[in-house]
Amino acid sequence: MNEKKEGYDYFLAEIYDFSPYFGKERKEKDYATTFYLDNLPNDREATVLELVTCTGLLTLPMARAGYKIDSVDASQAVHDIVRRKLMNEPKYVVDNIALFCCDVFDYKPDRKYSTIVLPDSFLCAIADKELQENLIRMCYKLLDNNGRLILDIFVPWKDVIAKRKVDQCSRFRVEKNKLFIVHAHHSIDPEKQIHRVDFVHELYRNTQRYNHSIIYRYMYLSELLNLIEKEGFEVTNIEERMNFGTNVAVTAKKRQMN
Repeated sequence: MNEKKEGYDYFLAEIYDFSPYFGKERKEKDYATTFYLDNLPNDREATVLELVTCTGLLTLPMARAGYKIDSVDASQAVHDIVRRKLMNEPKYVVDNIALFCCDVFDYKPDRKYSTIVLPDSFLCAIADKELQENLIRMCYKLLDNNGRLILDIFVPWKDVIAKRKVDQCSRFRVEKNKLFIVHAHHSIDPEKQIHRVDFVHELYRNTQRYNHSIIYRYMYLSELLNLIEKEGFEVTNIEERMNFGTNVAVTAKKRQMN
């Protein structure tokens, strides 16, 4: 069996928008964008910082709505996909987006932002509690006075957590009608709140297999709210039924420290 150990930069970027474990639902439904667009400032002149770009599932709708976006992602591959999508967009949308390819913690802008967005459960993708705290702290510093933070996290999978180990299988089609079978092995460390998923993607009727693993540190809503408030934010809006309850989303305003 031909096994390809290609990571996020090579394989996942191409299948991200089509896979049920990644961007499929966000691509097909408005839940991924509606909360963010409804909570962005009315001032279209202010620049929004997006951490991270991924394949532009939120970047492009924000730019279409007239916002200027600085979007950061460590993956050149996903930025290439965004640029590919921009080839079909009006010039004003293209002009509204600036892409920065680097680790979010290495991003050092020379400006402050009116809004920072952390879509697609990015906070959970930082699988370390201290780094999660550092990210929220960094967002506080990068926001201007009365700036706002908008983010969502996935709701922890209670059934997987209770069992600690679960195997799943699904399938999906990508462009050019290729069919993939995806096997996902979930394993949980409840003490550290670590959720590891080992994936094997098989191209249907083909010997190609793509192996990769992704690790999340899942959070509960109460923990998220405590973290945001501890780092200097005032929570202004909570949506606990995002995507029919699979995600929760929060908007918070920067509080001025004494």
